[in-house]
Amino acid sequence: MINKNLLAGLLLLMPMVSAVRAKEWRGIIPLKSTRADVERLLGKTNQLGRYEIQNERVTIWYSEGPCEGKHGGLAKPNCECLVAKDTVLKITVTLDSPVKVSKLGIDKKKCQRTPIHAYRPTATYSDFTDGIVYTIRESDDTVTNIDYLPSAKECEEVVSGQTAAAANGWQGIVPVRSTRADVERLLGPPRSSLGDIYRYDTPENRVDVSYSADPCKVSGTNSRAADVVSKITVSPQRTLLVQNLSLDNEKYTRVQNDHPENWVHYLNSVEGITVDAMLNNGCEQVISIIYQGTARDQELRCGHKSENKKAVISTTTRMGHY
Repeated sequence: MINKNLLAGLLLLMPMVSAVRAKEWRGIIPLKSTRADVERLLGKTNQLGRYEIQNERVTIWYSEGPCEGKHGGLAKPNCECLVAKDTVLKITVTLDSPVKVSKLGIDKKKCQRTPIHAYRPTATYSDFTDGIVYTIRESDDTVTNIDYLPSAKECEEVVSGQTAAAANGWQGIVPVRSTRADVERLLGPPRSSLGDIYRYDTPENRVDVSYSADPCKVSGTNSRAADVVSKITVSPQRTLLVQNLSLDNEKYTRVQNDHPENWVHYLNSVEGITVDAMLNNGCEQVISIIYQGTARDQELRCGHKSENKKAVISTTTRMGHY
């Protein structure tokens, strides 16, 4: 529990909820403040894992560390996945005595309204630009909950401040840049091979790696050794749906085959990625994810022009199943 002296100091020095700015709560800011900052200010939580201060019951959500998704490089950057462990992600404030919307000066016109059907007549009013969500009981126009989230600007700053990893890499293996030694350090020796395609197995994926077999003869930066990775085809051994990849829709073009009509391809020619999927009972199940050189990497391919989309689709449909 918060001791009385600390509570008195908080009440004197910090604005009450009616004056709180949208992107912070009592000086605690999502994406910027840490668990140490919170505990320095408020102490430890009670047995229910929250703080109770006068009219407010407060739960603070923290990052568990960078997201570890196996295919995270395919997704649109998520600022909450990029911050350190114990960084504040969200603050949820429940008001024991609801406060009138007019008293808080909320501009509903700036917010996106979403009805909560289970608790009619209640709705959330979200302002993701400032990073705040109000839960409003519309029968008497009072606020019952406030969620403080990262503002759009703060989220953008976190994303832009990260060192960009190669989007077309899988588990640190990047076409054109990585070598056979890098692959086998990660996956061990291949299970089998066919031509220049080498098969590696993990508990979750079958991984087919192609190495450059005809390197450029020109010396200098264009020269590529015969053990340089040119393509990685990852075939999940367990059900993986396209929706679970959280693909960045601004980067991927969806193309559906005329025949067979249940094949779908998501093409990202700039970053050299193709996701092949099969329609199954209304769901798109991932068959393979193919990583190749980026558009910029084409300069390293001895002047070869990049394949057009039709060629890519034809190749990826046949690829990696021997």
